[in-house]
Amino acid sequence: METSEMRLFRAFLILMDERSVSRSAERLGLSQPATSHLLGRLREWFKDPLLIRSQAGMIPTGRALEIQEIVRDILAQHERLTRPVERFDPTVSQRTFVISASEFSERLLTPPLIWLLRREAPHVKVIVRPPDPERAYEMLENGSLDLRIAWLSTSFKSLRSTPLVHDRLVCLADKRHGETLSLKQFLTMPTVRTYNYNQTATRRIIDQALEKQGYKISWKFVVQNFQVVPDLLVDTDLMAILPFLLARLYIERRPLRIYEPPVRLPPVRYTAYWHERFQKDAEHKWLRNALVAAAKTLASKPARV
Repeated sequence: METSEMRLFRAFLILMDERSVSRSAERLGLSQPATSHLLGRLREWFKDPLLIRSQAGMIPTGRALEIQEIVRDILAQHERLTRPVERFDPTVSQRTFVISASEFSERLLTPPLIWLLRREAPHVKVIVRPPDPERAYEMLENGSLDLRIAWLSTSFKSLRSTPLVHDRLVCLADKRHGETLSLKQFLTMPTVRTYNYNQTATRRIIDQALEKQGYKISWKFVVQNFQVVPDLLVDTDLMAILPFLLARLYIERRPLRIYEPPVRLPPVRYTAYWHERFQKDAEHKWLRNALVAAAKTLASKPARV
């Protein structure tokens, strides 16, 4: 059973991670006033402001940074001491998992994962947050992030991984462009992408692959949300480059066509990463298996090109 002190410690780590009362409240399952009250109790307890408002958001004090790892160690030891030894039962677990995922992988994997969770673990909570590449390793290491789903080609110290989705990049455009896409069309059609880290990384990978073949495409339009991209393609000369599994979702209710690129593009391999400290955690292992099962359902759906 978690004591009031342990609950305060947990709230402190979440506040330090999010640097925002509103986002911390969401993860804690509390209202913003209740979370602000917890911060007040922590300030009184440690005799320090801990987090100070600034133009860039809330920033930690020196004292907060000093005690952060100490608090983390106390919580970890408490969890090891109080964790039941009996077999994990997903039907009664109330654990909250935090997953980092791009817009692509969230759109593909979240629906089958949530369907599986509602059926097998109705009390488990899942928070999907956008990628934060600069802090991803730190967050996996300190436990504020359970899983990171990413398209990466490098390995990281102390991280375990499992493949989720193997896919290919395709072109999506209005049907009026014909049955196939010529090299000239591919190189000259205005291309639209979203303004986020995943698309920036995807663009870089595509540009590097094309450069090796002596080609360059025309990136013309940048939008905030990829969900608007399919509607921008209808009755226009625009094109988007995206994973096939995602593209096939967008052609169901729109006069769009999936075109095979007339050039060689790298494969898409989405992988789940987690820290080694959770390798034998029964609940974490169950989530990983659930995510793998959700990913397998994607390949079973019929494709319409």
